[in-house]
Amino acid sequence: MRNVPDPSQAGVKGLLESGITHVPSMFHTGKLDLGENSSSGSDLCFPTIDLNDIHTDPTRRLEVIGQIQRACNEWGFFQVINHEIPIYVLDEMIEEIRSFHEQEASERRVYYNRDFKKNVRYYSNATLFSGQPANWRDTIAYSAAPVPFKPEDLPPICRDIMIQYSQKVNDMGLKIFELLSEALGLDEMIEGIHSFHEQEAYERRDSFLVLLLTIQKQE
Repeated sequence: MRNVPDPSQAGVKGLLESGITHVPSMFHTGKLDLGENSSSGSDLCFPTIDLNDIHTDPTRRLEVIGQIQRACNEWGFFQVINHEIPIYVLDEMIEEIRSFHEQEASERRVYYNRDFKKNVRYYSNATLFSGQPANWRDTIAYSAAPVPFKPEDLPPICRDIMIQYSQKVNDMGLKIFELLSEALGLDEMIEGIHSFHEQEAYERRDSFLVLLLTIQKQE
């Protein structure tokens, strides 16, 4: 039964559309004991960095750079707020992705593949054939960097917002690259990021790879 969702290429939603009345055993996880690993009452507080005013207030920018240094040193990661990705973009992205999944199976099936080297793919469960319990979910995924997707490869129903969302996330990523570079004192790296911003989209792939390689060499 491990390959139930795959032949139809319609995902978990395809199972529901077929009229099943019980959750197939492939999705059963057995008895779960969540008490032992519960984080309830934990005093852990993940670092949250507010990017507000970093472009207009030099003092604030230095403060943020210091926060990034501490977060990377003590945690290895951080989350950001006031990242300038508008709420309406986030909301529309969620809504349009939902619209994709609500299409007829014949429309979704066009994008079905399990080749994770492809930039655009619709699939059910990355671990479907691993022997682990399957997840009750379907995914439409795409890669925006370092190898950019082709707009015509995206589903028409959510193409525009995918492009807009990717541009916003790319801008945020470059902003964080810049802050990390300043935190490390990599002035040459900062100049490279500024030049990257000024390039046309089709020129950015190779430059992005160079930026990553430069970071790796500096570590």
